Amino acid sequence: MLISDIVCDLQPTPEVNSKIDELLESIKEQGLFHPITVHELNTSPITFEVIAGKKRFLAIQKLGVHIIPCEVKKGLDGYQKEEISLHENLKRGQLPWHEEVELVQKLHDLRQRQHGLGIANRPVNSDKKGWGMRDTANELGKALGSVSMDIQLARMVRQNPALKNIRDKATAMKVIKQTTKRLFAEEEATVSGMQDCADEVFFGEAASILNQLPETIFDFCITDPPWLKFAKADDPTLTRDAFTLPVFKALYRTMKYESMMYMFVGAEDFEFYKHELPKIGWKVQSHPCVWAKEGSLSRTGVRSWEHGRDLELILVAAKGSPVIASSTQVSSLFSHAVVPSKSLVHPNEKPTGLIESMLRLCSYVGSLGVDPFAGSGVMASACRKTKRHYVLIERENDRYKKILDRLGKKEKKEKT
Repeated sequence: MLISDIVCDLQPTPEVNSKIDELLESIKEQGLFHPITVHELNTSPITFEVIAGKKRFLAIQKLGVHIIPCEVKKGLDGYQKEEISLHENLKRGQLPWHEEVELVQKLHDLRQRQHGLGIANRPVNSDKKGWGMRDTANELGKALGSVSMDIQLARMVRQNPALKNIRDKATAMKVIKQTTKRLFAEEEATVSGMQDCADEVFFGEAASILNQLPETIFDFCITDPPWLKFAKADDPTLTRDAFTLPVFKALYRTMKYESMMYMFVGAEDFEFYKHELPKIGWKVQSHPCVWAKEGSLSRTGVRSWEHGRDLELILVAAKGSPVIASSTQVSSLFSHAVVPSKSLVHPNEKPTGLIESMLRLCSYVGSLGVDPFAGSGVMASACRKTKRHYVLIERENDRYKKILDRLGKKEKKEKT
């Protein structure tokens, strides 16, 4: 069909334009897999409106193509056109979770406009009129609990669009539970936040997740963020301004007063964070601590006159004025052997014993800590051994799954 005979009512927004650009690149490389669906309008000359595949249509139009494959419908009312659009989009694979739950919500709302309100848990064979969640679940072939969760998530995303930054549905639901508790029991946020967060592993962007958690719930932080000197070359999204600093700003809000943070850093990063973290509110020790790697000496990339590298720097920061848990002054030197290469879960994994020694200095039995760059999940192992609680956040899916395996946790998946 000629593109000039088709009209589309999708309004351009930054988010829509971004999706169109993504589709444009995909269509250039692989072509258009599915035809759009259009409805014949009662006009002269005859024109057609797009009812399913609006972004695909705009991408093809932007590409400068004059003909597009279409499936033509005639004589549909408004409900039928919306139904076709919703079902086609729900059949698409690899939808972002927030788009999927929004479509489920829209289908449920459409059916209730058609049939009236129903009762969510009405028996399947009930004669009561109206449309409930069970009916939507039956139409989609999904479990009632799954549809109920989707509709709850869709409503919360409308209230708080920042939830879209969280990468998977299970983590979003965890975060929403925290938000709900904060809204309805703010005065108990610290206690309830600790009880619900304790020993959880979150999947997604650390800043987005931390911003949804209650204030002042964490007693300590031990973390190993990407060394930014190398991160820029490996992944252009890992920049100091756009990625790591927002995490430490969000982290500061969730840390208790009189709490400490240990952070493994490169030499250049130590100087950067030493100057930038105080702008957020952190107090930073003027000199780094050092992890001396027993029995490990690297000469990779070292010139003939330079010493080998058998150490890593550790930045120490605080919120308020905490006291180290030691009766004597503590050395800035931590000495511990590296993890044997055959036992590594992560290429930059720190030894559990090293983390345990830090935990005994900055926390107490039963306290709750956080690692926003979880990596190997070693902090959780150290917390278990020293009877502390933990929250881990990891944005890489493969590493997140390895952490769950390490801790003997099962990945939470949607029931269908």
